[in-house]
Amino acid sequence: MQLMAIPGRSVMLLLLLSSITLCASAQSFTWTDSFTQGQAPSASQCNNWSSFLDQLGQTSFISVTISGTFDNTGIKITDPVAATQLANLLNTGTAGSVVSGEHTWMVGNCGPGSCVPVGVELVVDGKGCDCTDKYAIRPYVKEPNWGGINTESCSGVSQTMKLEFNTGVAITASGPTSLCGGSSVILKASSEKCALPYTYLWSNGETTESITVTKPGIYSVQVSSLDGCKGISSATSVTVNLTKVDAGLDVTVCSDPIQMNAVATGNGVPALPAVTKFCLFDAPAPGGKVGNCTFTTDLCTDGFQIITNTSFSETAVIKNPIELRFLMYYSPIAGVTNFTFKLNGNEIGSFVENNATSTCTPSAAGQYPRSIAFAKSQFKQFWSETSPNLLTVDIVSGTGGVYVAGITAEVVSQNEFYSWSPATGLSDASIQNPLANPIVSTTYTVTYTSVDGCSATDQIEVKVNCSTPPTAVCKPVSISATGNCTGNVNAADFNNGSFAADGGILTYSVLPAGPYAIGTTQVILTVTDSKGKSSTCITTVTVTDTVLPTISTPEAIVIPNDPGACSATLTLTQPVTADNCKVESVSNDQTDNIYPQGETIVTWTVKDIHGNSNTATQKVIVTNADPVINSVTASKAVVAVNTALSLTASFTDNNVVTATLDWNDLSGLQTVTNPKNIFNVSHTYNHPGLYSVAVTLTDACGATAMQVYDYIVVYDRNGGFVTGGGWFISPLGAYIQNPGSTGKASFNFVSKYKKRGTAPEGETEFRFKAGKLEFESEDYEWLVVNGNTAIFKGTGEVNDRSGYKILISVVDDNKYDDDNDDNDDNDDNDDNKISSKKSKKSDLIRVKIWDPSGSVVYDTQLGSPDNSVATTPIGGGSIQIHKGKSEKSKDKIEDSFAQHAWEASSKVYPNPFTESITVQFYSSSKESLNLQLMDLSGKIIYNRSHPFSEDGSYSLQFPDNERGSGLYILKVNQGRRVEFLRLVRK
Repeated sequence: MQLMAIPGRSVMLLLLLSSITLCASAQSFTWTDSFTQGQAPSASQCNNWSSFLDQLGQTSFISVTISGTFDNTGIKITDPVAATQLANLLNTGTAGSVVSGEHTWMVGNCGPGSCVPVGVELVVDGKGCDCTDKYAIRPYVKEPNWGGINTESCSGVSQTMKLEFNTGVAITASGPTSLCGGSSVILKASSEKCALPYTYLWSNGETTESITVTKPGIYSVQVSSLDGCKGISSATSVTVNLTKVDAGLDVTVCSDPIQMNAVATGNGVPALPAVTKFCLFDAPAPGGKVGNCTFTTDLCTDGFQIITNTSFSETAVIKNPIELRFLMYYSPIAGVTNFTFKLNGNEIGSFVENNATSTCTPSAAGQYPRSIAFAKSQFKQFWSETSPNLLTVDIVSGTGGVYVAGITAEVVSQNEFYSWSPATGLSDASIQNPLANPIVSTTYTVTYTSVDGCSATDQIEVKVNCSTPPTAVCKPVSISATGNCTGNVNAADFNNGSFAADGGILTYSVLPAGPYAIGTTQVILTVTDSKGKSSTCITTVTVTDTVLPTISTPEAIVIPNDPGACSATLTLTQPVTADNCKVESVSNDQTDNIYPQGETIVTWTVKDIHGNSNTATQKVIVTNADPVINSVTASKAVVAVNTALSLTASFTDNNVVTATLDWNDLSGLQTVTNPKNIFNVSHTYNHPGLYSVAVTLTDACGATAMQVYDYIVVYDRNGGFVTGGGWFISPLGAYIQNPGSTGKASFNFVSKYKKRGTAPEGETEFRFKAGKLEFESEDYEWLVVNGNTAIFKGTGEVNDRSGYKILISVVDDNKYDDDNDDNDDNDDNDDNKISSKKSKKSDLIRVKIWDPSGSVVYDTQLGSPDNSVATTPIGGGSIQIHKGKSEKSKDKIEDSFAQHAWEASSKVYPNPFTESITVQFYSSSKESLNLQLMDLSGKIIYNRSHPFSEDGSYSLQFPDNERGSGLYILKVNQGRRVEFLRLVRK
């Protein structure tokens, strides 16, 4: 069987070696791809289409052509406007159509595909997105129906399509654009599109019609004219082959030849031989599987043919072959089989197969394949560099023949060429690695020529020297390891007095050359003289590790405290460490991972495998935010005396340990341990007044926050009432609207609680004539009477406008001798007495008025707290505070206490107290002792008789049902002896 064919690789090689004088780059942007029926597009095919569409937005075009396997001419748009419009539609993926001549070009979006959510298609003379489209390009659809020409695309046969947009601008090259190092090519721009004169802009920034290129790159040019016309050429690629060849180091010979080896590179890549394969014979595979001399298991299953006497040939056109191989896939049957290998009819080798088996031998028998290789020296005299070469295998077999599955020939070629000069003393001056054995010292020049014609040269000197070798004397060396846990030593460092026979200069080399591992390594030192003669000696190198490991300095860490604590628990990240050998361990001196508030210095220690260590420090800063009180609210802003109320505080913090409340009533501090972020505290006031409550938070770190709640109004419905009438001089600045106004301001008021009322009743009138300010009350909110002071708050009208509030605070500084209020407990007509009293100029008053928005309108004590004592003296009239029942009871108790307080010789502790007290009463009498505790209203809290105590100590437990705090009176009575003691309960 004769197979005559020229492989595609050989044809390409011939084309590359042919001369090229002038070439022009295409003026177009071209897309082409093959449609395979029954096969969906690949990702690379989708990307090719997308990349092509992206290029169309860069310029305008003068024509468009669509063509393919079944229509090489295709359909064309020659109208530049229509061509550019179509390019814009494709580039932006916009559905639309362009009509040119008799054809309609349609761009559409046909829904989801295998590569993109929505694909862009191009159809000529069709409906679009339809199987009947005659010219269709849709390289994205999931189905295998992604294009076609002159056939229904949904069932079209496999074919190739092409779409070309012509820009009208081209680049002409003066020669090949594949350059050798140091050469150049001229690129010239031309245009079929715009009118003269032209302007040019190259991709490398040059603006002339022609440019000279010496560097590799992708070059394009934009040509423009004065009328605004412009076009961009497609890209021209220029490559540069930087060819080099290295002949090797100079060598010395005496009688034995030495093989030289030139190494060539192109752009830094070594030149490698190529292998071209030819299939001389391929037995029909069962069921048509595999084929083309490709085998998957062995010839017993891939298929074979019985051969007796047959020749198999193939033709090859390849330059510069360096090896020829034949691979036979066979198994003998019976008898003897002769295999003969020929080149162009000349026998170059043979072998005899007489291992008859009568059965198909599997691959394990070692006959699959049988390889026969021939060196260039065995066949070079028969090889033709210029004409086809005939490769032949003759099979002559006896009885039964031989099982043959396939025969393959492989030609190993060196596409690059080597030439040595002079040829004297060389085995072959045209190969890469000739043997050199000159009679005299000779300098050889090797010239390397690459497949693209680029060349380079290098020289090597082969010295002839048959003199006495030098004497090598060496010594051991000890060094420290370097950065990669190895040590490096110069070969000369091992020398310990080596010398040449003629006293000449020596050179040194060592094996192994290093670097050397930690420990001791045996080495061989070679000393060479000027004539190339050498000798060796053996020694050692010892490497120790003295390099400290490295450790980075970690950044400081700032972290807030843990909830409920004045510290933070933190696991630190190890710092970056390194060592020339290996890090063994990394640790720090903080083992519990708990860091207190403030700054902690952590020391990190790194150790390597050889015991070297290093340290670094890191700051850990634990912060503690001060507590923040968000709000303090009271359940009742106005509350009757001896009535419980609650205060709710809200705060932001994660480690508050105590909340302390000062109710400002001499009851002492109240503490809440580990309060929640919102907590409630109850309290009962025993005396009327305006109280500011101070809430103080303390966290685990000692940080505090305080907020004062103003005000809790505590009133006593039975505590008395207040009346007043008269005038005072309004201070400068009191009237906000006119701070410079002053003069008389008159007042008249009555404020008192009814027996069962929750708010006081009465009325208030205030007039400041100079400021044209008049106030008349409507309602009262509360009244507080405490001794000779009173304060009340109400609402009313200012100059006939409602919504205003008023606060009046007074001091009744003296009493009338004829004041019989003590007997007027139920007198509701005291307001009628004002006019009958004479003026008391030592009485004091404060008047504060504010509008509905809360802005102060008038205040005689501007800026003072609402619970401040009145300071403005009246100029005429009087202010009278009338005592109630509770006040009169207090007076009686206070009078009794005052009468007997001088008699008290007992002591009580603690004072102030909380739940219990101890009385120290000294007496010579053995009588029992009676203890009686009462509040200021006269209510008896505790009354019990205690037996006589020898040590004079008596204990009193405050009743559980009594929660009040404040002042209490303790009466101590033994027989006729009576003492009164004042107590304060927290």
